[in-house]
Amino acid sequence: MATPGVFTPYSTVSSYTSAFPAWVPTIEQERIASYQVYEEIYWNHPTTFKLVARGTEDKPIYVPSGRIITDTMNRYLCKGLSFLVEPAAGTNPGTETDLANQWMKDFFTREMVRTKFASAKLFGVMRGDWLFHVTADPLKPEGSRISINAVDPATYFPVYADDDLDRLVKVHLAEEYVDSEGKAWIKRQTYEKVEGRIVSSCGIFDTEPAKWSGVLRPTIVVTPPTLLDQRITAIPVYHIKNFDQPGNPYGSSEMRGLERIMAAINQSMSDEDIALALEGLGVYATDGQGPVDEETGEPVPWIIGPGRVVEGAANFKRIQGVGSVTPYTDHIGTLWDFMKQASATPNSAIGRVDVQAAESGIALLLEMGPILAKAESKQDYATDILEQLFYDLRSWFLVYEGLNLENTRIHPTFGDPLPQNKKAEVALLGDLVTSKIMSAQTARAHAARLGYTFDPKEAELIAAEGKAAAATLDPYAARIDSEAGAVTEAE
Repeated sequence: MATPGVFTPYSTVSSYTSAFPAWVPTIEQERIASYQVYEEIYWNHPTTFKLVARGTEDKPIYVPSGRIITDTMNRYLCKGLSFLVEPAAGTNPGTETDLANQWMKDFFTREMVRTKFASAKLFGVMRGDWLFHVTADPLKPEGSRISINAVDPATYFPVYADDDLDRLVKVHLAEEYVDSEGKAWIKRQTYEKVEGRIVSSCGIFDTEPAKWSGVLRPTIVVTPPTLLDQRITAIPVYHIKNFDQPGNPYGSSEMRGLERIMAAINQSMSDEDIALALEGLGVYATDGQGPVDEETGEPVPWIIGPGRVVEGAANFKRIQGVGSVTPYTDHIGTLWDFMKQASATPNSAIGRVDVQAAESGIALLLEMGPILAKAESKQDYATDILEQLFYDLRSWFLVYEGLNLENTRIHPTFGDPLPQNKKAEVALLGDLVTSKIMSAQTARAHAARLGYTFDPKEAELIAAEGKAAAATLDPYAARIDSEAGAVTEAE
């Protein structure tokens, strides 16, 4: 829970938090609450930002600025997850490498790894943390026993060694649920390192934080403490931070520190909307009394509209309102500029780019440089965690599928975050071939990565077409080639 005067990664969002979860330990409440607030900001939930009411306006405008910031970073971060299988150092590629490739392809397809990764990444950029959980079911058919799933960071409670805050010794995955009788419980899955082995257990606890977050026995034992196979040496929960801050075990949202600007943009847009409405409908004044009902004598509202005539009103006049909304527009534009600069979100990244700038690679890179550099640092961290995950998968394959991939290394790979200018790429390849810097075969290999397909005998086809074109220009060329060939055979 937030402490006055103490700065935390959640200090800028805590003022927008309406309540802290009671079942969570006090030290974790601020973090768990922030996940929900940032998700509310992303989805433009109307109660997140309390705007100042102007007059009777009860429908303020909420600009999806949080979604723009989050989606833009997500677009350039870890784009196109795939994998690369290589032989281990000192070994030669062979059957084992091919087998690892096939198993990873099947695993990616069966477990929808790319889809789960893309979803977890978006919500990770939004909330600040994203996680994956590897599990196995030995009762499933062979080839489908290993599973991987994204984890809600609000259920993640790591425990670190007392003498080394970087050494993870235990992980709780805990969530609240209500049983059929309406009573709330905490279901907790725990992984703990004990003398180099991983112990797994699962139980049902009372919602009091001290009972489920400590070492007390569960009220109901779902799975007793069980040693995983000794070949599995890592806790199978993999945590990626959106921002890796030294000394902080958690990440933070892409929207961190921008909440006040977002609220100001919403307020300004709502004020501008009201100003435009009042300028259109108008505000009126009179020295006389208002209209009354002829039968009851009670006051009734004014009815003002096109074609209507106001009677019995002394000095009835329209009050001149705002003559221009330009100050509002300029103010909103300034706020947007500050927010885009702080979050490294240029117009080009959002999709608003000049054609000439897009065609000029250097100009585009200069404008996109900040967000690409920011995404690269995040991607480096994610790559390190995925390297560990893919490395550990080999042990899970060995234990539960009997598949030995010891002599392979599996690495995560990502695509280019910027869209490729195929026209410029192909033109460059042509120049390199013409200048004898690159062979045509290498150029075709690069072009294939851009999406072009080639016949395996492409070089022979090109040579044949060249001869046919030469024969068309010189009808004697084919005969000369034929006679030359005959002479060679005779010799």
